[in-house]
Amino acid sequence: MANTFLPLITISSPLVDKLLDDMAAIPPLLNCRKCSTKTLHMDATFFTLGGKVRAVALPFCPQCDLNEETATYLLDAAGRVA
Repeated sequence: MANTFLPLITISSPLVDKLLDDMAAIPPLLNCRKCSTKTLHMDATFFTLGGKVRAVALPFCPQCDLNEETATYLLDAAGRVA
C-alpha cells in the first residue's frame, strides 16, 4: 500500500493565532450536546508558522465520538484519557 499524504494547507499565522485564542477563551464543554454524557478533554498542541506553540483542550464524548478502536487507544481501564 502506497503512503498517502494530505496536502499541506498554509493559513496566515495571525488568523491561526486568533482561532487558537478564541478556542482557549471558550468555556469547556462539560456535557455532550447530543447525549448529555460528561465529556472528556484531550490536550492538542498546535504549532504555528509564526513559531508559537499552543495547547488547547479539545472536548469529545466517550459515547458519541469514540468507536471501539479509538476508545482502547485513548482511554485507560478506568475510562480516563490516557
